[in-house]
Amino acid sequence: MKESAPMATAQPVARDRQPLLTQLREAIGQRPKFDQSHGMAPGVFAIVKPFGVDLASRGEPDGRLQVWLLIRPCGTDPTRITRL
Repeated sequence: MKESAPMATAQPVARDRQPLLTQLREAIGQRPKFDQSHGMAPGVFAIVKPFGVDLASRGEPDGRLQVWLLIRPCGTDPTRITRL
């Protein structure tokens, strides 16, 4: 009998990602522009970047884009607000 590791995390099922991918497509639209950001949910942002912009040898841009998801790891602390 094969046992799984006690601390192993379950891999996401493809259908679990579909609502997020659909929401991303709707927010970004048919003509995305790089460096454009979109609020996806409280604390979740999507930023459109040229494909491979984060790679050391990214070569020539070929027009492909990628989306970075940024997740804010904490909420707003009302006791630490500073007015600008």
